[in-house]
Amino acid sequence: IIQNRNFQSLFDLSYTVPAMHLTESGPSDEIRLRGIGSGNNGSFEQSVGTFVDGIYHGRARMSRAMFLDRERIEILKGPQSTYFGNNAIAGALNLTTRRPGEELEGYVSALYEANHGEYALEAAAGGPLSATLGARIALRTSGMEGFLTDVSAAEDVPNTEDSAGRIVFVWKPAGNFDATLKLEAGSGDTSEFR
Repeated sequence: IIQNRNFQSLFDLSYTVPAMHLTESGPSDEIRLRGIGSGNNGSFEQSVGTFVDGIYHGRARMSRAMFLDRERIEILKGPQSTYFGNNAIAGALNLTTRRPGEELEGYVSALYEANHGEYALEAAAGGPLSATLGARIALRTSGMEGFLTDVSAAEDVPNTEDSAGRIVFVWKPAGNFDATLKLEAGSGDTSEFR
């Protein structure tokens, strides 16, 4: 359902999820559930905990690149310290990414808007490499040329460029045992008014 609605980031969720507010801002992003959040100070850990595949991401800005090749998103409102620890006093966003399946499969998604030069390209593929080893790779790039003119710099702002990538290896040698190795990286650049 996430792909059917063409959600490009976590911030698109705030248009459809009641009592959820996400805002992209300069030093940090703001995540609020039912009106409770930490503000946009980059040094604060968020009151709404963000977990990607069970790993805690303490800074809201880190959540931009992780919205890639997702399997599901769980939004838990209210204190979640019993399940997620002390860093989820306002709620939790629990993102689960896709793992390699039993068959080779993948997808490509592209978006382009000509008026402001907004674009997004995402691709992923995965499947078995052998009887016990599977792999999945996912890549995403997006950006925008801006829709407001900064007359002092004679350019359109905000200019954004974001890119992210992830590769996952899953090894299942026998029985119920499996081991997962996940490598991911992302970068983001935004230029605003000077």
